[in-house]
Amino acid sequence: MTRTQAETVLIARCGKLLTACGIDGATLNGTNASLTDPLAWAMRQSGYSPAAFGSVTDADLAGVAVDDSDKLLDLAEFRALENGLGNFDATDISVGPRSESYDQIRAGIEKILDRKQARITKLYGVGIGTLEAGVIAYDFMAKATDTLT
Repeated sequence: MTRTQAETVLIARCGKLLTACGIDGATLNGTNASLTDPLAWAMRQSGYSPAAFGSVTDADLAGVAVDDSDKLLDLAEFRALENGLGNFDATDISVGPRSESYDQIRAGIEKILDRKQARITKLYGVGIGTLEAGVIAYDFMAKATDTLT
């Protein structure tokens, strides 16, 4: 997978919403700065590390196993939408008979994030704690070497 391919998928999935949130939801030539953090975060969550913290290159993405590419893209989409929601600052406007309800965009993105979180948890187990079993042994039994008083 190349950076341009990853950006193309992410823009196809959520580009319009990112644009509505005021961040770059159109550039897909491998240099979209708005998708660097989501891709880097998704790589770290998938067990990979980009060479540099502030960039994700073709070489970084080439190291991602084919089996992990769907997980990486789903996680990157989730993070991109979270970033978009954090950047969203439009408010509802009413002037005379005209009104614009921007809060519907916010509510829509929140619903998408909830569905995406449920899907990620279901498919990849991300967000689910691991279970470990153990045994605690107490040595209370009297032994022949113990003295009774």
